[in-house]
This record gives sequence, C-alpha cells and structure tokens, in this order.
Amino acid sequence: MRALAERELEGALKSLIAAGKPLLGICVGMQVLYERSLEHGPSAGFGYFPGTVARFANAPRVPHMGWNQLELVAEHPFIRGLEPGAYAYFMHSYRVEVAGETLAAVTHGERFAAIVARDNVMATQFHPEKSQSTGAKLLDNFLAIARA
Repeated sequence: MRALAERELEGALKSLIAAGKPLLGICVGMQVLYERSLEHGPSAGFGYFPGTVARFANAPRVPHMGWNQLELVAEHPFIRGLEPGAYAYFMHSYRVEVAGETLAAVTHGERFAAIVARDNVMATQFHPEKSQSTGAKLLDNFLAIARA
C-alpha cells in the first residue's frame, strides 16, 4: 500500500473501482484489497473486502509454493468453466480466510481464499500466468467481463 501511495496510484485505483471498471488483483494485488495486512507489521489495505491478511499459522511449509487443487465454493462469471479440482500455482506466505467474497478455496495446512470477487473486483491469490489452462481460463473470463 505504501508503494501505491508513494506513486499516487491509490486514488486512481479507488476511482477505477468506484466507476465500476473491472479490476483484477493477482497475489499481493489480491491482498491489498483487504482491510489490513500483518505483513511487514500491521498496515491498512484498500478495505474493499473485509478481513486481515495474515501469515500461514498451520501450513506444512512457508512459503507455500506449488500446485494445489481449487475447491469451488460459489458461482461468478470470473470462474465460469473452471472444473472442480482444477490446479493452480501458488507462491506466497500470507493468506486470507474464506469469507463471503470467496469463489474458490485451497487447503495448505489450513483452508484459505484462492479466488475472490465482488461486483467489478476480482482477484486470485495464485498466479494465473503460471497456472496453465486454469489461469488462461480465468484471464479469458476476465477479458470477457471487461469487454461486456
């Protein structure tokens, strides 16, 4: 958040969201959408989604790096066409708990949100660009939403 503020991008992103323009957050880009983060000490986030980004407490190893299967928990155009159990590639040490905005979850020692969305804002904790067909499907879906 500090880097966004220093570059005067925080206001631009908030304006984009308020205008209803589609926004895609990836990895840390998902995490900054939450109310607060405990990474590098407590700090405020955008507050678009309620909740706190916290380090894994019960993971077999941190950072979490590798392939995991997605558990689809809600429907949304962003995940249209994803198969239950599709694989995605993760690389992170912090996560958010599954909540109302969660579209897909993953378990790595503890269950956490992997894909979230509300209105025009969509985000993934994993890296779609490294997630082969799963990531390509999500990026295609996002582009279709943006074109609509």
